[in-house]
Amino acid sequence: MKKKLGLGICILSCMSTVYAAPNDVFTSIPSFEPDQNLTLSGSIDYFKAKSKAKNDNQRDYQGVTLGAQYIISPEWYTDLSYWNRTIKYGQNDNDVHSWKIGLGYVTDFQLGQDRSIAFAISAWGNSSSHFDKSSATKYKEYRLTDFSMKNPQDWQLQMDGIFSQKLNEQNTFTIFANAAYSNVSVDSLKSTLVNKNCYFDIHVDPNNYLTGRLNKPCTIGNTTANEMTLSADAKVYGIDIKKDLNYNAVILGTGFNWQWNYQNFNTLFGYNFQYYLRDTSDQAFAGQQEVKSNHIVGLELNYALNDQTTLFLQNQYFKSSFVGSIPSLYNPITSSALDKGYDYISLGARFNIF
Repeated sequence: MKKKLGLGICILSCMSTVYAAPNDVFTSIPSFEPDQNLTLSGSIDYFKAKSKAKNDNQRDYQGVTLGAQYIISPEWYTDLSYWNRTIKYGQNDNDVHSWKIGLGYVTDFQLGQDRSIAFAISAWGNSSSHFDKSSATKYKEYRLTDFSMKNPQDWQLQMDGIFSQKLNEQNTFTIFANAAYSNVSVDSLKSTLVNKNCYFDIHVDPNNYLTGRLNKPCTIGNTTANEMTLSADAKVYGIDIKKDLNYNAVILGTGFNWQWNYQNFNTLFGYNFQYYLRDTSDQAFAGQQEVKSNHIVGLELNYALNDQTTLFLQNQYFKSSFVGSIPSLYNPITSSALDKGYDYISLGARFNIF
């Protein structure tokens, strides 16, 4: 009997590792259990694109996630997470480092039996030394190939409100809403710009100044040009790095999830809707479809091996790729590559240390 009770506690406490952005779909309020205050977790994340087309925008993904949660008291909890991701675009491997730190407070509002309300604040972000995409991208009246952004970064400050209702010993229903301020920055970019049948290797610096050089002979009318240079404000070519690749945004989200427990097993199914308000220029997405919202569906399966260890399997589906979880990858130039559905699987374990 004691063993079953211990496993039951582990299912609740091991499962209660805090989720919030960028994993809002699994948001929950942790349970305070004596001697179950610190939980460490780790997972391997993986997605394999089905299409083998070289210019396909569905891309392979692999990563590692590490997390820690500490329940300070019945009212306060904190968590820390780190992701190392590799996103493959054609022949390009892009490494992204992601982080999150959060603090939550479970209120003592008397809302009825087995009901809880919590509020949380978190900071999270992503950074990469570069983001490369070699396949062709249509941008306004031009075509870009071998596109590369230098030092794309983003950081977010987020507030969450969470309501949880324990329906019975096996079932818990949670709803949540959040708002985040987002800042996205890119140092510079380089690419091959295709204007009619001429190919230019271009570079746009932080001041939005574009320089370029013809990378192979091209024919203009009846004349063949062997050398040609470009030197101008990048706005001439529809690029505004200061406003369109460096921008602020507000991310609004809401959703729900349902947990079901039975002996050693726990399942969680959730849904999250996100809406984005970006302060990019009016012409930033001219001729393109800006992704202003996203739908995320998540499923998690847990199995408690003993009082200290739980194995889990997660699957997340994004209607529009990583638009809301890695904001720095999304801008008018990359938008056509990030508007496809995407899902990845995570296999991992949680350990109750003390």
